[in-house]
Amino acid sequence: MFMIDWEKERERLEQEEIDPLQFFLINRDSRKHVISIEIFDFNNKSIFKETYTMDLEDEISSPKIDAELGQYRYEIILDNKSTFEQKVQADHATNLCSSEKLHINLIDHPEYPMEIGIEVA
Repeated sequence: MFMIDWEKERERLEQEEIDPLQFFLINRDSRKHVISIEIFDFNNKSIFKETYTMDLEDEISSPKIDAELGQYRYEIILDNKSTFEQKVQADHATNLCSSEKLHINLIDHPEYPMEIGIEVA
C-alpha cells in the first residue's frame, strides 16, 4: 500500500520555485501578421503586454514571465481585429507538474486563423 504524507508534500512544494509563464508563437500562414498578447493575473491586472509583427515561418519565444500560483488569462489579438482568450495555470516547478506553457500557431484558415495549445509538463 502506498501512502503520502500530505503535510510533508505541501511543505516540500512550498520550497519549490514557481515556474514562470511562457508562450511560443509560430507563423505557419503565407501572410504577415500582427499579434498582440496581454497577460492578466488573477486580479485582472496586466502583467505583460507586447505586440509582434510576424513574417512567414517566424518563431518567437516569450521571455520567462514571473508569476505567483494561480490562474492567468491571455488576451490574444490577431491583426487588430480578432480577439481570443486562453487561461493557463501557474504552478510550482516540479518534475510532474509545472506552469502551463501556451503555444500559438498562426495558420492559413479563413475561419480559424490560429491553433492554440497548452503544454503541461
